[in-house]
Amino acid sequence: MQYGKPSALPLDEWHEDMGPMLWWQFPITEPPYCGTPHDSDWPGYHTHFTPFQVPDTVGTSRWSEAEEREAHEAMQDIALARLP
Repeated sequence: MQYGKPSALPLDEWHEDMGPMLWWQFPITEPPYCGTPHDSDWPGYHTHFTPFQVPDTVGTSRWSEAEEREAHEAMQDIALARLP
């Protein structure tokens, strides 16, 4: 399975008909905000967005529980290493 990285689009290209998105501030120093600029808790400083994709189906994992746990821990380590 391959995953492509989406390109972040600027705030001014978003329209309310597009719905909720993942919102980013660059450089990335925190997780994205999920929602729209019209939300009451919109932080106001995010400048770019990427699609928030909801899966159509639920797949089954090909990994064992130990492999999933190890991958999850590794991703947490990577995310924490990027924080200031």
